[in-house]
Parts: sequence; C-alpha cells; structure tokens
Amino acid sequence: MTDYIIIVGGNYYHGIGIFKMGKIVQVIKDYENSYDDELIQVYIERSGKVGYVANSTYTVAKGTKNARRIYDKFGKKQKQRFYLL
Repeated sequence: MTDYIIIVGGNYYHGIGIFKMGKIVQVIKDYENSYDDELIQVYIERSGKVGYVANSTYTVAKGTKNARRIYDKFGKKQKQRFYLL
C-alpha cells in the first residue's frame, strides 16, 4: 500500500512548480531539529531541499499520512515517487 504525504514549505524554497508527476523525491529525517523530533525534510536531486513532510493537523489532508505516521517506516533517508493529489 502506498503512503501519501503532503509536502509543505515549497514556496520558501523553489516554489511548487518544481513538483512534477512521477518525480523522485528523497525524504530525510532531520535529527538536529530541537522543535520537532519527527521532522522529515524533502529533497529533489540537483535542486536541494524543497520542503517538509506535513506534521500538523492543519496541513495534513484526509487520506494522507503525517510525518509522525511514516517516521519509523524507513531509516535516515528514503526515495519516494511524487504523485500529485
């Protein structure tokens, strides 16, 4: 089963135009963040950081998983395919 996530903060980096259907993104745990123990950064190769996996009840849409729910499903980093919802 596929875990769908919401990526937030894109406008602060490269804008949402960088996200294309089927693009591979890399999710990386941020162990250095003192405010959020389950922060997951989202990167695109050659572009760098493009946002974060949503972890707030205000930013997580119905049918998607927040960072807390996927945090223990992978090691430090993992590649994911991006699907536009």
